[in-house]
Formats: sequence, structure tokens, C-alpha cells
Amino acid sequence: MKVLIIGFGPLGARLAENLLDDDRFELKAIVDSDPTKAGQNFGDLKIENNLEKVLAESKFDIAFVVTSSLVEKIKDTIFCLAQSQVSVISSCEELIFPLLSHPDLSKEIDEQAKAHGIRVLGTGINPGFLMDYFISALAKPFLKPRKVTYIRNINTNFRRSSFQNKVGLNMTPSDFEAKKTAGFIGHVGFRQSVDMISHYFSWDLLNYTETLEPVIKEGLVKGIDQKALCLFHGDRTIELNFTAVENLEDHDKIILEFETITKPVVIDIPSGINGETGTVSMLMNTAAKLLTLSPGLKTMLDL
Repeated sequence: MKVLIIGFGPLGARLAENLLDDDRFELKAIVDSDPTKAGQNFGDLKIENNLEKVLAESKFDIAFVVTSSLVEKIKDTIFCLAQSQVSVISSCEELIFPLLSHPDLSKEIDEQAKAHGIRVLGTGINPGFLMDYFISALAKPFLKPRKVTYIRNINTNFRRSSFQNKVGLNMTPSDFEAKKTAGFIGHVGFRQSVDMISHYFSWDLLNYTETLEPVIKEGLVKGIDQKALCLFHGDRTIELNFTAVENLEDHDKIILEFETITKPVVIDIPSGINGETGTVSMLMNTAAKLLTLSPGLKTMLDL
């Protein structure tokens, strides 16, 4: 597959390194809007900052878009790629399952993708796998799901700086609250995970509550404790717990309860699944499957 990367931050750089070492892919171009990166070398490639120029000079099968968590911010990039008939796979959290949270934009992206014969998909480790797609797969052997609980603990020590900033590491409580109000703090994608699960289970949402609190030690923020609690018709619930704190032990745990069995189904991953290497792997492993799908806006449930 002939591919390009759009966005050369820490995630894009890690993705590029892995693409060069994988014979499924031919990395032909890297694009980043930051003018200070333009002209820099990555192997035999020079980083470009003009996407239209790159698309005019070469043909691509897939673009990896690893820029923003917000689907509104990447829509123009998707439409530009569609015009050149390049399929899109993105780490954008809101693109994981935008059908309910962004219905009008989802329809527009779907129409553009079908008109130009491309596929558009959002994926990642979380959202995109752990708190949503993985749960749908685990539930398949059982009938009548009743409750979903997910606990994800992350040690911030070895995560990239952008992630540490997103959880407010070493901020003062007042700076944390200001950035939280401005929308710069916290895990993005709870709602999309909930929407994917409830869509798969055909559950009707009654109430969605999300909380985000700092974990403070010795006067400084050392991470976050974030939760989503969702109530559905028939006393069904989804509870998602995301804790990212300095020196916390990595751990993932899923608890699924069903009306048809007496004991819950429990999946315990004591060492957790790394979000950065996991997201790169999800992007690459899913890309190969993407081109087999019919054109349009897709979700992980279509694979």
C-alpha cells in the first residue's frame, strides 16, 4: 500500500518508523502544517507542509491522519484527500464513532467518501478498541448484556509529553481548572465509545454523565480521574473509568454482566495495553482491512 502520513508529532513519528519496517506499506510522503518542520529529513523523505502539492505529485492508497482529536478539525483534510481518491484512516478520537455525536458531519463525510470511492475510518487503542470494539467482540458469545464496566489505569511517567499535558501533569490546580474549562484537559472519546457499544447492543440512552477530576499530590496535579456513567432503558448501564496518574501501575480490566449467566465475564490485563504502541498497531493492522470495505464512512464495527 502506498501511504502518506499527515501530522508528524510524536505519534506520527512513531508511526513513520514502523511503516518503514513493514513490507505491507510504502511510505511515500509526510505532511505537517508546522512550517518549522518543512524541509526536515526523515530517512529519504523530506517533510512537506503543502498537502495539495503532495497529492498532485503522487498517488496514494491511504493517508494516516494523526493530527487532532476533534473531527471538525480534520474534516477539510478528509475532503481534500477524497478529491484525490485517497482513503483515510485516522487516530482522531471523535472519528471513532461520530454517527450519533456528529450526525450532520458524519453524513457529509460519508457522502464525500462514496462520491469519490474512498473509505474513511477512525481507530486507535482507546477509543477504537479497548472500551468499545473489544467489548462488542467479548459480548458475542452471550445473550442479553446488562452492564459494562471498564477500568483503565495508566502510568503517565513514560507517555509522550502531549499526553502528560492532556492529563495536567505537574500543573497547579488553578491552571488545571483553566485548561479543563477551555477543553484542553482530559480523555477524548468516552462518548464515542459509549455510542459504539450502545449502537451495537441496540440500547436506548436515558442519561449520560461524565466527570473529570484532578489527582493532586503535594499541591500539584499528578494526573486525572475521569469517569462516564451511562444509564439505558431496562436498567442497563455502562461505566467507563480512566485514571492516568504519575507512578500508577498500568492495568486494564473489563467486567461484563449478562441476564443469561450468573457470573460476570472478567478480562484482567495486569500490565495494561500501551496506548501509544497500541494506537500505531491499530492504525497499521486496520489499514490493510480498510481497502476491502465498500466506500463510505466506516467504524470498527464494519470490519
